[in-house]
Amino acid sequence: MKNIFINTIPHSGTHLVSTIVESLGYEHAIISNKFYSVKPYFRRKQKAGINWRQSKEISNLFPSLEQKKVLVSVASPRLVRPSLIKNMLTKILDGQYVIGHMPYSDDGNKVLENHIAKTITIIRDPRDMAISMINHSRSRPLHHAHHYLFSKLSNESERLEAVLIGFKNKHGSLIGINQMYTSMLQWKKQDNNLTIKFEDLVGEKGGGSLSKQLTTIRTITNHLELRDQISDDMISDIAKNSFGVSGTFRKGKIGGWKSTFTHKDIELYKATISDLLVDVGYEPNKDWSN
Repeated sequence: MKNIFINTIPHSGTHLVSTIVESLGYEHAIISNKFYSVKPYFRRKQKAGINWRQSKEISNLFPSLEQKKVLVSVASPRLVRPSLIKNMLTKILDGQYVIGHMPYSDDGNKVLENHIAKTITIIRDPRDMAISMINHSRSRPLHHAHHYLFSKLSNESERLEAVLIGFKNKHGSLIGINQMYTSMLQWKKQDNNLTIKFEDLVGEKGGGSLSKQLTTIRTITNHLELRDQISDDMISDIAKNSFGVSGTFRKGKIGGWKSTFTHKDIELYKATISDLLVDVGYEPNKDWSN
């Protein structure tokens, strides 16, 4: 066993994959004694993750000759110093994993190559991801997008547009769906990376296919070089006990956008991300609807 980085666009299945790799014997690494410029200012123990919080670490804010060259946070990218990510990854031991939302950057990839054996990148239908992102931030006033989405915008269509197109103002920023996915899909080119779809992993409980779920879990075990250690019966057991385990799941099912999007929402998303949906395989052509 070696260590893993589970990387995703937010709300695309991080915890689903975490549940699966834990079933394979891995554990989430714990890091200690981190100081931040935002609340909570100090964390004695926390589960290892790469996200926007690294940009708020005190060590990233002190003057230094080292340039900030590694991107963190897929939805609202910001730069951190390579040594900050390196110092975390050196603590991810054999048989452990770290989660994160890390856009592609050459410097970020270089750090990962030196300290992480395997990466797993998860993508999800952008329309369902957008709904999940809004629902997640709705109940979290400290979320970086909460104030703008729920204090400045008046309805769900406006919020769906903000996530789709992105925004940058005094209330915060998001980069928009096309940029999020373009960045994350670059990880597919890396030899130690496996890119999978949320929809292929949820199985029948999530509105998907059992056969695709079993095949995808087997693909994960092969990627982690565990082919000979994990039987088909074990794969079946993992499939039965993976979807819906995490407390972060709401509905988590495929195609939720079809009952949520208005005609106006569909037309806006069709005009903006149809190329992406076709390229990634979520639609056969640009002439889609609910």
